[in-house]
Amino acid sequence: MGGVFVEKQEGVQSNPYLKTVGINPDILTVDGVTYTMKNPALMTREISYYANDSNFFKFKITSLDPVNPSNAPTEKEREFLKQFENGSTNEHTILVANNSRYYHYMAPPLCQRNLH
Repeated sequence: MGGVFVEKQEGVQSNPYLKTVGINPDILTVDGVTYTMKNPALMTREISYYANDSNFFKFKITSLDPVNPSNAPTEKEREFLKQFENGSTNEHTILVANNSRYYHYMAPPLCQRNLH
């Protein structure tokens, strides 16, 4: 799915990165209401903020060629993404940082997996 449109109200911003790929994220209805597109990457980012704020878990979307620079992969994520290009369906590892262990799991979106 290409995304969802939400009413552009106070606090709702248009995704500036959609314009860089030739998509105008805003539409104006005949009633004069403006809606803005929330593409899957932006929806993932917003959901991840809610999960992180509730201290539930952290996640993000990334790519070897991100439109939004803040979606750039870490070195470990870059390694995983290259494995996906070679047919891997998921990758995981234990990372150690600040004397804590973190389980790092990564998988391509379901819509991009070969589901035969």
